[in-house]
Amino acid sequence: MNKLLPPLASDISGVLSICKLMNLEPIVYTPGGCDAPHRKLNELDTNYSYLKTRFDDLDFNFGTEDKLISSINALDTNKDIILISTPLTEMVGADYSSIVLKSNKPVFHIKTNGFKDYKSGIKAFFKSKNLFGSAEMVKNKIQIVGFTELAYGSKELLNPLIALLKSYNFDLELLGSKNLYKDGEYSLILNPEADNDFQNKIYGYPIGKYGVYKLLNSLGLNYKYDKCPNKRDEKVLIIGEYTTSLALAKSFENDFGFENIEILSLKSELKSAKNNPNFTCDKAISSIEETDLQAAISKSDILVADVLFSKLYKLDEKIFIPVPYVGLSGRYFSNIKYSLIGQDGLDYFKKFI
Repeated sequence: MNKLLPPLASDISGVLSICKLMNLEPIVYTPGGCDAPHRKLNELDTNYSYLKTRFDDLDFNFGTEDKLISSINALDTNKDIILISTPLTEMVGADYSSIVLKSNKPVFHIKTNGFKDYKSGIKAFFKSKNLFGSAEMVKNKIQIVGFTELAYGSKELLNPLIALLKSYNFDLELLGSKNLYKDGEYSLILNPEADNDFQNKIYGYPIGKYGVYKLLNSLGLNYKYDKCPNKRDEKVLIIGEYTTSLALAKSFENDFGFENIEILSLKSELKSAKNNPNFTCDKAISSIEETDLQAAISKSDILVADVLFSKLYKLDEKIFIPVPYVGLSGRYFSNIKYSLIGQDGLDYFKKFI
């Protein structure tokens, strides 16, 4: 029997994690207590804050739409406002369309209920109509779509990629970090939840030298890359966020020559990627819920996973490579120093293998 793992961060946390990296003003529509888990997650960044409502029993029974509209109209902000629903406001049937229509500021409601995982929140966010405007394309600009610290860690991990692309006269930025226009010549889609109406799409998280090579090759750039000529038969088990695990598997295969690689991810993440051919994998993939984790770990030689798994399961003498997954274990292991992209990622992996 598997030991009990914490649930993934909620859909509300997912929306907040996207808003945090964009030029947006999120408002969590809640009586107060519903924001506690998301506040804890966002302690990863002490400079991040968001607005929230607070209503009492009378408000709960008679509604707060007019009070909220008045408060929104009084806000001193020029940012677009993201109204995030919570379990109670969903249960009482809040009239979100009225709030959106009667506000004198641009308000977008993202439908969340707190009972789904963070990736559902990201999907709902990118399905929101009219949030992103179109503008004249900026040549040599690449916009990253779907980046969230819950899945991919700190945005500082992108710095090696930003510097490398700069040397090729390309600018890389997170979608929405400066404006809400889809004006990049290319769109780097990191996950199936964010795969929407963007132009010149490139897919995947560029982990290791192989990941960077695939990205630059998609841009038509010349990047010297030699696949590892040697084959290794040690079994590598990767447990974690699906798109990160997929990119890790491709790096371990091409950069190091590992042939026996297995991926374990949560069932909800596998389901999300199942119908998107851009996120398929030729490796053995199973769900965490339907796998005897201790048995799978015991059969592996190298484990790549969040530190949480090294605390819950016996590793014996196995090589363990920590890759934090904030959306699963929260902020507790997020202070680990690690790299994933390009040569920096390769050097990190070489410390262990």
